[in-house]
Amino acid sequence: MNFCQNCGTKLANASTCPNCGAPVATGSPQQAVADRGSFGWAILGFFILLVGLILFLVWRK
Repeated sequence: MNFCQNCGTKLANASTCPNCGAPVATGSPQQAVADRGSFGWAILGFFILLVGLILFLVWRK
């Protein structure tokens, strides 16, 4: 079951949407690009955690 990209109406084997008249894209849907974190973000997260731990140890009473 396909849906119109313009208005969201359910479509059944149509080349145009019966509700809004927008053309319906045919073919296989596009694959989503995998969002991969970079090494830089991992290092940044590590150092933020490390600084937080150091500040906790220094400022506790």
